[in-house]
Amino acid sequence: MLKFLKENSYGIFKMFLIQIGMTVFGLMLAMATVSSKSLLLAGGIFAILFYLYLLYSMVWEAGAKDKIRIEHRNAEPQPWKGFAMSIAANIPNFLLAVLIVISFYNIPQFASGEITPTQLSSGVLAAESVSSIQNETAAAADGKDAADKTTNSEVPDEATSRAYEEFIAGTPEWAINLYQISSAIFGFLNGMYTGIIVIISPDNPVIKLAAALPAILVCGFGYLFGTTGKNIFPRFRTKKPEKTEKAWGNNLKD
Repeated sequence: MLKFLKENSYGIFKMFLIQIGMTVFGLMLAMATVSSKSLLLAGGIFAILFYLYLLYSMVWEAGAKDKIRIEHRNAEPQPWKGFAMSIAANIPNFLLAVLIVISFYNIPQFASGEITPTQLSSGVLAAESVSSIQNETAAAADGKDAADKTTNSEVPDEATSRAYEEFIAGTPEWAINLYQISSAIFGFLNGMYTGIIVIISPDNPVIKLAAALPAILVCGFGYLFGTTGKNIFPRFRTKKPEKTEKAWGNNLKD
């Protein structure tokens, strides 16, 4: 395993760099199209397809280069290489997704479905608390002077405080902190999936475990296509073999 990671460290690192570049592109696209669900969905699909195309092109070249090594230098075939490289590159995504799932189901309100993260961030609890406080204030003010009533400016602040206290009551502090931190980092590293996740299921933590699956499948089968010399996309240019071999860090002198 360590030998495999060492020999393919550049390719794995390059996959991670592609992800970073595409997550910035995906986040910018999501922010530009957030006003329309249709545009957000279309932008999300485009960002994902572009990301997967870049990965496919990279691993296809790796497979084509290994095809030469297998045929002319008696190198050992590694049909699983594309899958393994992508899995290694997606280890941070897997770890973050696991942390999100663990923390999510340790927050009672989330686990029971009483409230979703989206509702919490949009101020649903605070709005409910405003209504509750106003009702309590109206009842307490019956028969009293109007000067004793809670002012409108005080209600939202009190409602926000009450909503937060009610939310964290009985909730492990580590779960809240872990969920917030891991979700923020995951969102930054997977910005290309933002549009799709927001439209399909923004509050389902399990979907984040599957976020890396498209990349793994594309890399795995893209590498296999490369070893056969077939390509589903037209080739507009071809790297020189010596440059490709040097870039991937393989020793062809064996």
